[in-house]
Amino acid sequence: MTSHVFKQTKRRGLSGAFRPIVLAAILVWIGACVLLAPAPAAAVTYGHMLYDDEIRNVWKDSSWRAEVDPEHTTNVYNGSSSMAVTLEGKGALCFTYEKGWDLTRFYALVGWIHGGTEGGQNLRLVIIDTDGNVLPSRQGVRLATPAHIQGGEIPPGRWQFFVIPVSELKPGFRNTARIAFYNGSKEAMPTFYLDDVGFTAQRVPLFAAPQTGRTQEERVEKEGEGEGTEETASAIYTDALVNDWQDWSWNTNVDLGNRENAAKGEHAILVEQEPGGGLSFGREVPLSTGGYRALQFLIHGGPAGEQRLNVSLYDENEELLGTLLLDGPKYVYGGNIGGGRWQGVRVPLAEVNATAAKVKKIAIINAGRDTVLYYVDSLTFAK
Repeated sequence: MTSHVFKQTKRRGLSGAFRPIVLAAILVWIGACVLLAPAPAAAVTYGHMLYDDEIRNVWKDSSWRAEVDPEHTTNVYNGSSSMAVTLEGKGALCFTYEKGWDLTRFYALVGWIHGGTEGGQNLRLVIIDTDGNVLPSRQGVRLATPAHIQGGEIPPGRWQFFVIPVSELKPGFRNTARIAFYNGSKEAMPTFYLDDVGFTAQRVPLFAAPQTGRTQEERVEKEGEGEGTEETASAIYTDALVNDWQDWSWNTNVDLGNRENAAKGEHAILVEQEPGGGLSFGREVPLSTGGYRALQFLIHGGPAGEQRLNVSLYDENEELLGTLLLDGPKYVYGGNIGGGRWQGVRVPLAEVNATAAKVKKIAIINAGRDTVLYYVDSLTFAK
């Protein structure tokens, strides 16, 4: 039988009794949830493609007030081509299948978008059913929000992964005949690029995907050099604590090397936490947050989910900068911490008074009344 190795920690005079873990029950559940856990977004299994190197399956381009190049080769995320799109005011990139397609079998529309040289496009997604109804409304679903795209905006100069749950499009009982990326403004929109766009039945964790892509020339050049992956200075935990971060947790059992339920790599952090306990990491030399916009990580709610967790950041004197409750789609992909799945979390530094600050300690604190179990992976400061 595999057993968990926990580090029981106290700090700065904090104390508390730790409850024993019933390992057998946890291990039985872990064995099941590992099989059911969603794959990272970088390994999405597409059930139905709209575009990869060309427009796929039954769909055709029926865009309006738009210039569309489906064979663009200069700025590509994957394969040999991407789709370059320039929209006039009220224009749309539109995929059409007149007989209609049943979208309710899928979880989300996913793909990669590049904001070109300017970025900041205010794209909206609408679907039109076979009866001509525009869904979910004529205003559509906004793409550039933290719930749908890493970073909450379409960035210039790089690729970004997006996820739009089908449930937000409200497809109803009729099949979908048109899928449109729509410019709601009267002004022309800067050119953007799309690649590997399609539908998946997976519950995709938004922030598990790599954050940046390269132009085709950069990829060829770097791959030819045998480029590897380097640790970024912003990382706190990637398979292990890195960049001089230390475990400063209190009233919390912490396993930094859990192998049974990792979102990325080989390890995740398994946490059993008393009410008021903190999963906390600190540095003797504070980190300057200038240039970073958010603290982000992946979280798995264990068997039950619904944990009430606060995220707190502390300055170089270990004085509290700010605290934020992880509640709602602005901070947690999916709106709340669920059971049996990995989800992305993004904490804007501006909302915890940590913009251009010196951060010595961060903490994820159990704000509930009961002891909770959850997992954390890929903890990092993001630009």
